[in-house]
Amino acid sequence: MSNALKADYSSRENQESMPDGSGLYDDKAARLEYIKQMLDEMVKIADATRSPTLVYLLRMSALEAEDCRRVHQFKTEIMA
Repeated sequence: MSNALKADYSSRENQESMPDGSGLYDDKAARLEYIKQMLDEMVKIADATRSPTLVYLLRMSALEAEDCRRVHQFKTEIMA
């Protein structure tokens, strides 16, 4: 994981806490975006090791995370 992603996650984690006091960042869209960024980083690593099956699976996972983020964003806009 890149240093930028680590720093981003650390700052997000410290911004808000869940109602149960677990200290986890409570923003579904931001978590989904973070997951997509991590998956994109893993794709780069897998691509460098020439693992086409792993690259494919990671890309599909990244697409699913992005779709979930868009659905969540749409739902938030509709409910507002």
